[in-house]
Amino acid sequence: MVADITAAPPAAEPLPAPDTEGRPKRRPAAWVAMYHSVSNCPEDPYDITVTPGRLERQFAWMAARGLRGVSVRELLDARALGLERGLVGLTFDD
Repeated sequence: MVADITAAPPAAEPLPAPDTEGRPKRRPAAWVAMYHSVSNCPEDPYDITVTPGRLERQFAWMAARGLRGVSVRELLDARALGLERGLVGLTFDD
């Protein structure tokens, strides 16, 4: 199954403002693209494989919007510093 990425946020999103009690508002969730299998497999009964061509188109879509794929570790490190804007964590389990 491939996530619908048509509603991805713009790369430049303003930082959250503090609420009226002085606590910062919760930041938007970080974007993570999760892939199970990349293959030209002709039969995929569970719809969990993405073809190399489709993966390339998804990466081109991200790049065209100023997004950059990084490891989840890099995304978490950047998020801890408030620098995750424009990053998408990529994970492949096979």
